[in-house]
Amino acid sequence: MDLETKYISLREKCVESLEKWNRFINKLELNSSTDVDKLKEITKEYCLIDNNHQRKLAALSQVKDVVSSNPDENIDELFKQTLLEQDMIEPNENEIWQNLFTNNQSIREVLKDQPNSAKSFERVDDSLMCSNDFSIPIDPISKTPIQNVLRNKNCNHLYNQDSILGYISQAAERARCPYIGCQNRKLRRRDLVNDDALQRKIDEYLSRQQSNNSSDED
Repeated sequence: MDLETKYISLREKCVESLEKWNRFINKLELNSSTDVDKLKEITKEYCLIDNNHQRKLAALSQVKDVVSSNPDENIDELFKQTLLEQDMIEPNENEIWQNLFTNNQSIREVLKDQPNSAKSFERVDDSLMCSNDFSIPIDPISKTPIQNVLRNKNCNHLYNQDSILGYISQAAERARCPYIGCQNRKLRRRDLVNDDALQRKIDEYLSRQQSNNSSDED
């Protein structure tokens, strides 16, 4: 297991803990400022760590491109300079923060404002979107739940296959990761990989939801 894979695994465990904490607060209606502020404080620390990691990944990607055409470059100095050039990202722009404190509400607003979205994603309800064990990620382009997932191997962000491939085709060389605050400024098809484990979870929940809908109709 390489370092990046280990980081992704550790990050997922941290996010899972935060999500459980958030659900616990919401379930028991512990909406006091103390509970919520504590959760936000810890989440902010995780986001700062993840933001720094994203900046380093973006810098490494740029250094790799430079060195591939100029192998005599001083890699250490180039990396330090490139890292300094990366924009700082606010904690509340991180995917972790967005999923915990923004997406749950935005999901409901999207589904409410776009009733015809059922044509591409039938009857997405709260039990599917945010269960006790799993939350379906939201595509940053279509703002709807991801059905066919692709992961960016550079910044680890998730996209719906049709949305991201369409975006790359239109934007061409100008394509960059569409997540707000992400420092990955170069998005290419070869950067996208399947996430089989996440896809299985999504498929299982979609299948379960379809079975529930069939039972209700009977």
